[in-house]
Amino acid sequence: MDQYYIDLIANEYRNCVHNTIDRIYQKEQTYRPFHSALLSDDVIFWSGFERSFSTSFGQRVVEELAKIVALANGAEQARR
Repeated sequence: MDQYYIDLIANEYRNCVHNTIDRIYQKEQTYRPFHSALLSDDVIFWSGFERSFSTSFGQRVVEELAKIVALANGAEQARR
């Protein structure tokens, strides 16, 4: 695979992580007394990160990666 496409894929992953971090820090945290009683603050934070990341990854990034891979392997056109 050309370095160009490798860089596009890396940027998609990087942007997904950065956007997830931005969303988590901008969003006001919901008070969850049940979660707080059972889990540490770190576990709650990373659980929220994982949910946010996997949602955006599955809704946008997977489609974009599929398009990039198709183009990298000879497709003349590809779209999400």
